[in-house]
Amino acid sequence: AGCARRHRSAAFAASGSASNGARIMASSSPAAASRSSGMYGSFCSTKSGGAISLMIRYLGGYESSYYAGLNLVMLAITLLYAWDVRITAGICFVIYGSYLLPILLKDDIRRPEILINNNAFLLGTAFIAMTSAYFVFRLRYQEFESLYRLEESRKALEISKKKLEEAGVLKGQFFADISHELRTPLSVIRGEAEVTLRGKEKPADEYKKVLQYIVLLTEQLNQLVGDLLFLARSESGDIRIERRPVSLSEIFVHVCRAGETLAQKKEIKVSFIGQDQEVLVGGDVQRLKQLFLILVDNAIKYTCSGG
Repeated sequence: AGCARRHRSAAFAASGSASNGARIMASSSPAAASRSSGMYGSFCSTKSGGAISLMIRYLGGYESSYYAGLNLVMLAITLLYAWDVRITAGICFVIYGSYLLPILLKDDIRRPEILINNNAFLLGTAFIAMTSAYFVFRLRYQEFESLYRLEESRKALEISKKKLEEAGVLKGQFFADISHELRTPLSVIRGEAEVTLRGKEKPADEYKKVLQYIVLLTEQLNQLVGDLLFLARSESGDIRIERRPVSLSEIFVHVCRAGETLAQKKEIKVSFIGQDQEVLVGGDVQRLKQLFLILVDNAIKYTCSGG
């Protein structure tokens, strides 16, 4: 049993070490991998060039035709590795130097035209490699720039989409609120008209009083219709609130009268206590009337009949 426990502990330790190693490998950045790949490529290129230069040194010197192998190495650099121009130029000249320096130091140059011809080919190949590296680097830069702009455009589209969704939610909420506010004054107007027309003939002053109140309610409806532009104004920052000293008693009297009309069908009693107390606040008269009328309308809606 003890041996089994020790084996299990060792297995758990080994699995933990493996998982930690996997996490370390997974956390390695692409930039580190790219650097190691570039260093390995540079080492292989210079090693190959050095080996061919050594072969040239012992197989004919400057007259050897194996210098063509250095041309292949330089061309392979541009095909296999997308390096910066400076790195490509440095490796090419290291390879070229490994060919030229031993010749200048050790060989007895009797046919300089061969040396000049070989050097011309090598320098031409190095120039082609650097030119190719430049254009490859430019293409990679343009690709990166295009991807960056594409990402920026995607982010801008996501922000615009989010704003449109928020605007849609605001529009839905706004129209739901405005429909509720429109129904309440219309119900009050209809109730006042029905009460006035019901029963016996009434004095002209009473009709006039009711009509004046209906005119007041229509002005409130006009204000509410004007609020339909609220959403457009809010987007342009043009919301106007007419703030001035307002008597809450006058507002409550108006709201209480409208509440009495709304409460008649359910036989609910609506009363205003404290009319003799004058309270002044700073605010918009129409907005405050809308606010308290909505509260009274909801109170009537959720109060039992006869309450």
